[in-house]
Amino acid sequence: MQSSSGSSITTPPTSSSSTHIEEMRMLAYKLTLAFHVHLSIQYIENSPFFSRISTLIFFTESTPRLQRVSMVLITAQKRRNHVSASIIFIQQQRWHNDWQCIERKETSEWQRVSMLRRLVKQRLQRRAASHEDKQIQSKVKRLCPPRKEEDEGRLKRRWR
Repeated sequence: MQSSSGSSITTPPTSSSSTHIEEMRMLAYKLTLAFHVHLSIQYIENSPFFSRISTLIFFTESTPRLQRVSMVLITAQKRRNHVSASIIFIQQQRWHNDWQCIERKETSEWQRVSMLRRLVKQRLQRRAASHEDKQIQSKVKRLCPPRKEEDEGRLKRRWR
């Protein structure tokens, strides 16, 4: 399946309905335009952690702007006719068990960033268990440390 942005989607055998996939494909296309990045969509699933929130996992193409980025996670939540989304850029350093958040952009409330951070932690913890690699679990704790309170207040006002 190809979108007009050149992104391709590969879904697991137990994927949700084609309507849901089409909706998320269109959202992904709009986000690539909004953030000026080209993303190759590898996987789409419904999030088991938060109701009515879908999670898209992207592995980036080799573009100059995103050379340091190895994975992008986007959460999207549809409320009536409005879709709010958060995007997080994750850098993979040296080995698969060393992750670092290098950039974060929100198109919705600041509170949703903590939900996204928790989702990333849970994903990495699951990966640590499956790989039996305990080093990941210690690295997860350092993922996206919370910002200072004054930064939180500034961002809340900005997105109000």
